[in-house]
Formats: sequence, structure tokens, C-alpha cells
Amino acid sequence: MNISQLEEARLFIQSKKEVIVPLVLENLTNRDSVLCKHGSFGVLRNLLLITEEHEWMFDRNILYHLLFPLVGPEDMDEEDKDGMIPEIASVVGKKARESDLTARKLAIESLFILTATLPGRERLIKAKTYPIVRNSDMVEEDEATQEIAYELVNVLILSEEQTKPPPMLEACSTETIQFPSNQK
Repeated sequence: MNISQLEEARLFIQSKKEVIVPLVLENLTNRDSVLCKHGSFGVLRNLLLITEEHEWMFDRNILYHLLFPLVGPEDMDEEDKDGMIPEIASVVGKKARESDLTARKLAIESLFILTATLPGRERLIKAKTYPIVRNSDMVEEDEATQEIAYELVNVLILSEEQTKPPPMLEACSTETIQFPSNQK
């Protein structure tokens, strides 16, 4: 069990976020340890259930850390890359996608949680999240990861005027969202 699944733990981490979150984000892209990545992605995903913290997380470059594992060797049109986070656009077509399925799945789930608010959806759209998730989904072999990527893509391509959160997130507060990968 990831302790951040408990509301009390999330609130504690939230109270110490200036110290803890940068360490968690660093583990997402700078660690070879799969266990560290899984734990860090799990903590981050659970912290994102506190939607009031999304803007603070965006200010800490969370999108870079969530999109980086999904970028793969496929090249993209300049139109798709225009508006991307520069550090992400510079590696498109030049790096291998994260090989660990759980890390990719948790990254996509975290991105999906960020769509719970209109400002979050707008930030993901502006950062050109759609082409990255689309390309990742085209080569993904895991059905549960494909399902959540499909839901995320649907949210991102809807009209920017849509103000309601995706149905999966409407009742979300501090409860863990049941993604297809979590259901048995």
C-alpha cells in the first residue's frame, strides 16, 4: 500500500510540500530504480486528488515530469510540437519511451486527474499533451493503459468550452479513483 492513499498522509505531505514534492518529482525522471519510480508516481497521483493543489503543481513543472516518460521515438509535425514544453519538444523523436508499464500507466492516470478542473484541462491542452498521449497510446500494448489514455484523449479533444470534469472525476475528492488497472 502507498501511504499517500490515506487522506491523513496526503494532508501531511501537502503540509510539507515544499520539501517533499521536489524530491518526488526528481524520482520520476532521474532514477533507475523501478521501485522508486512506482512509489513516486503513486504518491504524486494521490496528491493530485487534492485539486486545490493543481495550480501549485503546475508551477513546479509537473507536466514535464508526467509527459517525459510518455515521449517516444516517433517524430511529430512541427504543428504538434508548437506550444509544447521546450524540454519535451526537444526530445520528441530522440528518446525511448519509458519501458516500465506501471510508470507509463501512473503518468497517464496522473494526467487524467489533472483534467478534473477547467484550468487543468486548459493547461494540458496548451502544453500539447494530446499528441504525446496519442503517440504513446498507438504503441501501448496494455489494455488498461489504453483505456485510460483513450479517456484522457477524449477529454483533451473536447471543446475547450466544456466546463464539467470528466464523469470519472465528478465525485472525486480525496477518494482513490478506480482506474481500469485498479479494478480486479
